[in-house]
Amino acid sequence: MDVLFFLKERTKFIRHFYETAEKPFRETIHKIENGATPFDGPSYAENGEPPFMQEWIEATRALDVLGRCCISMLSASLKLYFKTWESKLCIPWDHDMKKKVCKKQGFIKAYQFYFGRVLGLSWDDCPVKSRYP
Repeated sequence: MDVLFFLKERTKFIRHFYETAEKPFRETIHKIENGATPFDGPSYAENGEPPFMQEWIEATRALDVLGRCCISMLSASLKLYFKTWESKLCIPWDHDMKKKVCKKQGFIKAYQFYFGRVLGLSWDDCPVKSRYP
């Protein structure tokens, strides 16, 4: 199984999903900020807030939620990628040690430490800088 291929496919999907799903929210924000139809109504609101403030807030919140969903999907994909390599290489990681290192450093740095230690990899030339626990 080509583990990297599946990771690339998943990240390509996540990127496509975000770029497709963000469009209506960005369009709403753009229209509100530029007073375009259907947001070309009154230049004031009776409650003292800028016009269409609620719609603008909802669109920005939706973008935030969408971004968080995509980050969550990416995180899950990376975890699956690392766990698959852990399994394929038949080098199980002590559960308590893994939990301790992940909690202290985060799972990406933890796996960098793990693969470096178990496989004797040097991360000196890696563009991702990390401090080992």
